[in-house]
Amino acid sequence: MPTNVQALMLAEMMAAAASYITFDAGSVSAVTLSNSNLTATNTGTTSTNQGAHGPSASAKTSGKFYFEITLVTFTGGGGVAVGVAPSGSAYSDVSFIPPANAITCLMASGNIWNHSGNSGTSVGTPANGDVICGALDITNGKVWYRKNNGLWDGTSGHDPTNPTSGGGQSITAGTSMLPYVTFGSGLTGGAGVAGNVFTANFGASAFTYAVPSGYTGWTQ
Repeated sequence: MPTNVQALMLAEMMAAAASYITFDAGSVSAVTLSNSNLTATNTGTTSTNQGAHGPSASAKTSGKFYFEITLVTFTGGGGVAVGVAPSGSAYSDVSFIPPANAITCLMASGNIWNHSGNSGTSVGTPANGDVICGALDITNGKVWYRKNNGLWDGTSGHDPTNPTSGGGQSITAGTSMLPYVTFGSGLTGGAGVAGNVFTANFGASAFTYAVPSGYTGWTQ
């Protein structure tokens, strides 16, 4: 049986060997990727279908995943959002009122939206430099967001480690899911505002804030 030190070394070696996703360069729309495909900058003003997501081959149907996406620059647009959505979802759909099983956090307000519209919870309006933390429990069908180290969903008692009574937005357990960032205009009219920037951390670097117990970064 390994000692505590040996077990810790083994865990560190396994973590170092893990491979984590980036945004998929082959599926972006009106977006330029940089920073080893972890920074997404939107370039379009004529289309609502703008965004980036993780590789389709890395979609997950079970497990608990944590990620952090920093709002580097917000230049405007009601559909600029961090989200999780079923693999194959169109960016224009995810941008504001998401399709079934997609949950987004809007940068214009911090409001969390599901397929029915505004969920009634908010992380608080983000500012440039704020980190949006996402916790996705596909096995139990729940999603939570927080801004920096604030309350999950901006609401006391919401807790990703408690899928039964810890709040969160519901999805269908077992849905094939991917992380998304979107840049469309949503319901506000117009086609979008160029120059919005997100930088993601899916686990390849140390996370800024504490990872909920039982969650991991998004591996390949």
